[in-house]
Amino acid sequence: MGVAVWGRYSSHGGPPLGYTSHVMGAAAGLTVGLVVLKNFEQRLHEHYLWWAALALYTAGIAVAIFWNIFYY
Repeated sequence: MGVAVWGRYSSHGGPPLGYTSHVMGAAAGLTVGLVVLKNFEQRLHEHYLWWAALALYTAGIAVAIFWNIFYY
């Protein structure tokens, strides 16, 4: 967040960064990490979290694919 404020209000001109893509990359990494990394002693709420992470990642990938296909 500090880098975004610094880049916006400083006089240093550079190529613009895609902060949205970095945030979505972090979200994708978090959801894939929750799905791939196994916990052998799962509680019930962890099982629900696993399915929620899988659904969120799948929905995000589907939105990205359809966005790239249909956005003009």
